[in-house]
Amino acid sequence: MTKRSVIIGQHRRSLSLEDGFWRLLREIARTQGSTVTELIAEIDESRQPCYLSSAIRLFVLEYFRAKSNVTEPVRRQAEAQMHQRSAAE
Repeated sequence: MTKRSVIIGQHRRSLSLEDGFWRLLREIARTQGSTVTELIAEIDESRQPCYLSSAIRLFVLEYFRAKSNVTEPVRRQAEAQMHQRSAAE
């Protein structure tokens, strides 16, 4: 886990994510022509009630699922596992 601070709007947020998720966020941001901070702000605005770190993980999973055409049951299982982990945080 790596903890980093980002400023979203006027607020500083501390986020703890695995290094792999930080790396994938950078890749997605670069592909979309934005920064990691801008991407996190977009995720924050559109997330359902859950921790921001969980929303980021789900976003990354969904992004790559869409690219690889993973089936719906696999996606639901991954989301359920992420929700269980965020509930334990």
